[in-house]
Amino acid sequence: PSVPIDRVIEEVRRALKRGDIVRTVGMVRELVRQARQDPRTRHLQAITALEFGQARDAVALLETLIFELTGDPLREATVDLARAREMQGDLENALLTLRPELESDDTPPAAIASAARITFRQGDAAGAIAMLENAKADEKQTYHLAGARGFIALNTPADDPELGARTDAAIAAL
Repeated sequence: PSVPIDRVIEEVRRALKRGDIVRTVGMVRELVRQARQDPRTRHLQAITALEFGQARDAVALLETLIFELTGDPLREATVDLARAREMQGDLENALLTLRPELESDDTPPAAIASAARITFRQGDAAGAIAMLENAKADEKQTYHLAGARGFIALNTPADDPELGARTDAAIAAL
């Protein structure tokens, strides 16, 4: 109660980036207990659900949340909603969810990476790779694109002649 919610949310985001899921879950539970109505709390709750593969719960939270947010938080929640739909196997709706972000002038790298993964899963490897090749990101956000390249490399069949190039591109990006 004595720690400002903004500081707790910032610390939760740091723990998420470090991959400290145990700490994240504990802090999110406490946030839910003390600040359930704050949209940032529900967004972190949805992200945590995604980390544990609970796509249905994440979709339910994010579908209501996107009507409450604006600006960058809305963009981030939109990408997370697309990721959750992708996890559910709903690739078409995941791509439709990303469309506004993909059509903007400053498409976030996370949206491009998600769209590339979805496009690859739909069977268009060339389109997915083209998205990643044309993406522009600053150094702080290239990990999204590197993760998508790694996903493509890991899901390329061993007998595919492109596997070597995709693996090399993923390693270089990482």
